[in-house]
Amino acid sequence: MAQEIGLLSVFDSGRLKERPSLWLSLLKLLLLIPRLVILLLLGLAFMVTNTLSYLAVLFTAKFPQDKFDFTAGFAHWTWRVGFYSLEEFIYRNWSNIDWGSALELYHSNKHSGRRFPAGAWTIDFLARDRDTNDLVIIQLKRGDTSDSTVGQLLRYASWVREKIAAESQNVRGIIITKKADAALEYAVKNLAFVEVKTYDVDFHLRLKTFKALTPPESVAQSVEKQVPEVK
Repeated sequence: MAQEIGLLSVFDSGRLKERPSLWLSLLKLLLLIPRLVILLLLGLAFMVTNTLSYLAVLFTAKFPQDKFDFTAGFAHWTWRVGFYSLEEFIYRNWSNIDWGSALELYHSNKHSGRRFPAGAWTIDFLARDRDTNDLVIIQLKRGDTSDSTVGQLLRYASWVREKIAAESQNVRGIIITKKADAALEYAVKNLAFVEVKTYDVDFHLRLKTFKALTPPESVAQSVEKQVPEVK
């Protein structure tokens, strides 16, 4: 049975553990205003475009290509802005987040653990468990399908095992998503080294660990050490 454990406990009784600087908060708000204005204007254009597209489909049975490209671009840009905000939040509040284990961002000679280059791809976060020395890949699920997200994580895990991890060093994965659908749950159900965390608008995460049917003994023991007992 899946366990639900609050892990991203950045908030304590609805408040941040550390109060942010007032001036820094005002500066971030000012920097956010241009994005909100652009998003509002694009949203209005998006509504007009959808209305015209509906009429075009109604009378011609075809979706205009230019309007489709605009709609897809608007959705992609909105996702990028939203998930960049989540990525930035996690990065700036890393030390305040209770991951359930002592995770720290991985650092190489040239790169930090945020947006870590993995060949032709980019890992959202690459971390290291200080207690077990495991390498942990943290993947944010954007607008991709569940199969695509899990496939990316497995690809990154293979790359990290081959290029970075030591011979006896384990590699684990964490997928952060707004909502874990059935496709995602079944995709990771037999992957003992992968955890799924969902977040709410207040950035609380719930860990869902799916135990493999026949996991390797070393991996199973590692997962059991990382998952706290629910009382």
